Amino acid sequence: MANRKGLSPVLIVVALAIIGLLFLVVFWFKNNGTSDLLRLTKTADVSNIEKISNDGDRKTDFIDLQSTLKLAILEEEIILVDTKSCQDCTSDTGSRDLDGSGWVKFTVPPGKKGITIWYPEKKLQVDPVNSGEYIYSYYSDGSKFELNATLSSDRATTDMKDDNGNDDTKYEVGTSLFLH
Repeated sequence: MANRKGLSPVLIVVALAIIGLLFLVVFWFKNNGTSDLLRLTKTADVSNIEKISNDGDRKTDFIDLQSTLKLAILEEEIILVDTKSCQDCTSDTGSRDLDGSGWVKFTVPPGKKGITIWYPEKKLQVDPVNSGEYIYSYYSDGSKFELNATLSSDRATTDMKDDNGNDDTKYEVGTSLFLH
């Protein structure tokens, strides 16, 4: 048999078809695909992603603060005070001080350090938005405490209803979820 040199017509047609498909894909992404993708991410999805992130921050803040308060109570580093008449027991009205005068109220017994020994931030957290309905609230009857926040993402309604508290519009944690 003689050696054939060059490409067969079938191979050339297949190569052209592949190149044509690649051009179609690139053209589609350039004119439609990317703009559709960007349009989706720039609208509702991005705002809900931010809300989910804020809700994650809120839950993390509450886990940290609840654990710290429980440990401080157990170790007798703080004594809870009744906040029934408190005017600044919210993250938007109270200070971020850790000495019991911030938006989380308690007293520190003589010779004790309060919650500062467990709290690396050196100040109380505040809600990521910290205005309007998106604030942290603290309640205590002098023996138990409750922390409340409003979650904002699409999936937050379930989380607020399933937290075992008495308010389905708030995310509640603490030693009693019926103080407010």
